[in-house]
Amino acid sequence: MAAPIINSQYANANNLREWPLDITEALIRRRRFYKEDFYTTRLRDQAELWLRISNFIYNTYFIDVSVAQCRQKWNALVSGYENLKRLMNDNPEGYRTFTPSSYDRHFYNEMSDEFWIDLSNYLFILFIYFFLFNSILYSYYLFFFRSTRGRASKK
Repeated sequence: MAAPIINSQYANANNLREWPLDITEALIRRRRFYKEDFYTTRLRDQAELWLRISNFIYNTYFIDVSVAQCRQKWNALVSGYENLKRLMNDNPEGYRTFTPSSYDRHFYNEMSDEFWIDLSNYLFILFIYFFLFNSILYSYYLFFFRSTRGRASKK
């Protein structure tokens, strides 16, 4: 049984088909608050983090949202943000797009820092590429330096 909805402002929002703007903003900000935990927690173990977010919304706004509702809303927000970003950049990759919702437009700036993307993985990959590229360059340098040096000393 769902917890009672105490805040009369949301009395008709039992299933939260339309999330109020303040609760949606709270969801985004709580997800940002736990971003490091999301980075370091396996996807299948993230339910605890979503439960914390769900409890925060309940304790702050007195509205019961499930872990699944929080995750679904979050995924919809990310999808909407990425879609609107593509549309604003003339969709250079040619992905399929859709008409942005009012939530997509309203929360675009709030999500524009893309805090949910773990850049440490990208930095690690860049480091590996940089290391490999330099190793290859060094190998070529040694090969050509030794071969030209050897030729010069034989003359």
